[in-house]
Amino acid sequence: MKRILILPALAIGLLAHSPLSAQDTTPPQRPENATGLCRDGSYTTEAARNSACKGHHGVRQWFPATPAPEPPPAPAAASAPPAAANPPVSQAAPSKTTQAREQSLSAAKAAADAASDSLATRSIAGPSSQANASAPNTATRRRMARKKPAPGGGLGLVWLNPASNTYHCPGTAYYGRTRTGSYMSEDDAKARGAHIVSGESCPAQ
Repeated sequence: MKRILILPALAIGLLAHSPLSAQDTTPPQRPENATGLCRDGSYTTEAARNSACKGHHGVRQWFPATPAPEPPPAPAAASAPPAAANPPVSQAAPSKTTQAREQSLSAAKAAADAASDSLATRSIAGPSSQANASAPNTATRRRMARKKPAPGGGLGLVWLNPASNTYHCPGTAYYGRTRTGSYMSEDDAKARGAHIVSGESCPAQ
């Protein structure tokens, strides 16, 4: 019975004299500004490694510099709605004065076009049926002179243009070259009421 009680007592005595119980092995808590751990378990706050842990058996571990926390991003400004690239242009209805002016200009243009067409027709078909009609312009004469005359003409015959009721003499620009016409004597042309084109003269037969 005594031997059984002695064994626990010896175990308690050994634990009491053990070096583990005499020395706390828990490492000290690392300071926030510590830059390294020395070999004796202490921390250093030196900025340079070569001057740290002097008197503490040197540096065991060097801590990398902790980057400063980045500032939070600024809140983005509320973006305005994009402006329309081509805003619609409101078209106001034209006033009565504007409409009247446009109608007048249109009428004047139509009249000018009609006069131009009439002049061009008279230049191509020949002078009017009046006795003293004006002669065609030089450009029209040159254009007509380049055309090949209808066959059958010659000295003593004129070219009667029934569209204008005029006749042309041999050697002239319109002789045998109008769209419609026929060869005949000058007397026959006059008998039909035709007149010679102003500015032309037929050779004496």
